[in-house]
Amino acid sequence: MLNFSDNNIKRNWILVGLIFGLAAFLRFYGIDFGSPFRYHADEIKLVSQAGRLLDSHFFSKDVYFAIGVYPPLYTYILAVLFGVYIGVGLLFGRFDSLEHVKASYFLDPFQYFLLGRIFVAILGLLSIWVLYLLVKRLYSQKIAIISIALLAVEFVHVRNSHFNTVDIPVTLFSICSIYFSSLIITKQKSLKYYIGAVFFASCAVAVKFSAFYVLLPLIYAHIYHAFKENSFKAVFSREIWISGIVGLLVFLIACPLFVLDFNQTMNGIIGTQKFEKYGKIGSGGSLLSYWTGDQSPGFGPFYPNSIPETFGYVLMFAAIVGLLIQILKHKKQDILLLTFILPTYLLFENMAYKAMRHILPILPFLMVSSAVAITWFTDRIKNKKIANFLLIAFVGFNIVFLGMKNIVYFNKLEKTDPRTAAFYWIEDNIPEHSKIVVEAFPPPLYFSETDAEQRYKVYNKEYQISQLKMTTRKPNFATSVIQMIRDEGLEYYIEDGFSHSFFDWKYTNQKYPLVVKDRERLKEWVVANSELVKSFDSENPNIQPYIKIYKMNLQK
Repeated sequence: MLNFSDNNIKRNWILVGLIFGLAAFLRFYGIDFGSPFRYHADEIKLVSQAGRLLDSHFFSKDVYFAIGVYPPLYTYILAVLFGVYIGVGLLFGRFDSLEHVKASYFLDPFQYFLLGRIFVAILGLLSIWVLYLLVKRLYSQKIAIISIALLAVEFVHVRNSHFNTVDIPVTLFSICSIYFSSLIITKQKSLKYYIGAVFFASCAVAVKFSAFYVLLPLIYAHIYHAFKENSFKAVFSREIWISGIVGLLVFLIACPLFVLDFNQTMNGIIGTQKFEKYGKIGSGGSLLSYWTGDQSPGFGPFYPNSIPETFGYVLMFAAIVGLLIQILKHKKQDILLLTFILPTYLLFENMAYKAMRHILPILPFLMVSSAVAITWFTDRIKNKKIANFLLIAFVGFNIVFLGMKNIVYFNKLEKTDPRTAAFYWIEDNIPEHSKIVVEAFPPPLYFSETDAEQRYKVYNKEYQISQLKMTTRKPNFATSVIQMIRDEGLEYYIEDGFSHSFFDWKYTNQKYPLVVKDRERLKEWVVANSELVKSFDSENPNIQPYIKIYKMNLQK
């Protein structure tokens, strides 16, 4: 029988070591997908921003707002990481000079994307370790080990640990903040714990504004102590004032946008909020759709896109039961976590644009809820052998099921993308400077006027590219595109599967039937006025798009 007691130190460390070995394997497996091309749009934004920060020596206001109102802390970190990489490269001869560095940034940019991905994978592992410390303190050694075993294989956490984006960093900072808040309610009301909690909370918000609810566990821990001391004055103690000042200073340093231009920053936040509430074509879902799966399935790095698809029904059911147990028991450790889980979930549940990456910061705590549920259930079984068997079966099943799900996903993602195959075919078969119209997710062709930073060493030809904004709600989109093709004498039309997946989703048909008909009319016109010269089918259309290349024949 497994013994999770604190006294069984050797066995506990072996279990933790095995869990971390599995977690590391899954997070680094297939991490170089897409090479040498960049198929995750958010990675492009962040790497470009980090490069601009380095190039401007962090002193250009325009650079801070170059990717819109987006908290800059993670790009600071990336810029420092790139700076260290460049410095080491100069020291050991990888780069001959700073001019060589700049050339490599444009000719071989994937090295910087891969560096960021490796860094994020390490942050993903660190988040598992901090969760272990947190749950061990709040609950027990057993629940802590079960929680991190589940998080080690949880699909969204593993998948996003492969992407050089903000979702894993904000998750790590959130867990760190809540860990320091846990020290306040389990140890003592110490200023250093307050400062630790607000420091990481400020960092989380400076990575992603939507993380602001991470302050609620700290507020709860503070109020808990005030009630424990039975003193109203304790609510306004020095700890809360000093930590508040420290948190504000840390945030303004990590995110100077409000200092640089307060109005522009606020207008950007309001605009982003309106977008999230309004959504975009092909996104969103019904009430509780994260749990029911009744929302956009996502595609590529965003597929699958619901709790049942990413957890599996066994783990999802355990998480629901665990949440109910925590709510009904509402012990101090339960409330501490629920003050972050529930408001954060409700924030994104109310948005029209729904994606699993949005709720990633609460997923580690849903693993805790699952561990609470299985422990609660097995602790009530008198026969300890049966209880232990059920516990091992639950954890083992999820490790095998989710572990294989991750491996299968990245095996599929690592296969040659139809966009990549189409790129090489186009360079071999379509004359340079040809006029090409593409949809939203085309092959990575080079066109100098708008894509100067993408001329990798793999590019041999330059094309005149017109890219369509497929998700616009504007009426008569098809008419305007057809007119543009005629007026500009465009020679080729490239269709991609992801662009059309927006309009295949049932809610798009329900909410925007005229838009769907308009896109169908555009496709029918293209087919009627062109010749299909090459098609690249996708084995996994949710993960990689099909590509169809048409040669226009406007004489038909």
